[in-house]
Amino acid sequence: MIVFFLLSFIIFLTAVYFKKVVTPVVVSAADAKVKTVMMSAINKSVFSAVDKLNISYGDLVKISYGDDNGVSMIQAVTPSLNRLAREVVAAAEAEFSDLDYHSVPIPVGTFTGISLLSGAGPEINVGLVPMEFVYCEFRSVFEAVGINQTLHKMYITVTAVVTLILPVKNISAEVCSDILICENIIVGRVPGFYLNAGAIGEKLLNLVP
Repeated sequence: MIVFFLLSFIIFLTAVYFKKVVTPVVVSAADAKVKTVMMSAINKSVFSAVDKLNISYGDLVKISYGDDNGVSMIQAVTPSLNRLAREVVAAAEAEFSDLDYHSVPIPVGTFTGISLLSGAGPEINVGLVPMEFVYCEFRSVFEAVGINQTLHKMYITVTAVVTLILPVKNISAEVCSDILICENIIVGRVPGFYLNAGAIGEKLLNLVP
């Protein structure tokens, strides 16, 4: 009975130590490793998709002009955007499939929970089994670059969520990358009068009835 209770107590202490010290170390190292790999995979997939489809600004955005040669409408080309989104998601999922061959090396000293021993000793590789989910959306940004010029930028925001099945715990890691895919300067009509008085101008305009 003494031996049984002694072994039970040792197993209990080992389980508590494993949960309080080892598990956070493994989870933290795996999270950092996977986010680095995911960010690289997302950027690579976007550039690969844009290069494969040979996407340009005119393929994604259609600008319509009125009778006075002024810009009347800026319209997104939905089929091209959908095609690019599908290609990016497919390329990202293909990149993430390589995570099956990744592992997280953790030095033995890190498992002790002692700061001085962290990073010391031989490394133990902890395997990763990912289950990924990828989606993307587009974003437009307009910036004034002159009296009659506007810089239009198109960004694609790719978000990847990966569930890691670790020997100690399942964790979920999310990475979001905002990548510029194209830009163009839109030239409008030259105004007959232009006022750029800053804050003083705003106060003066408030006096106008």
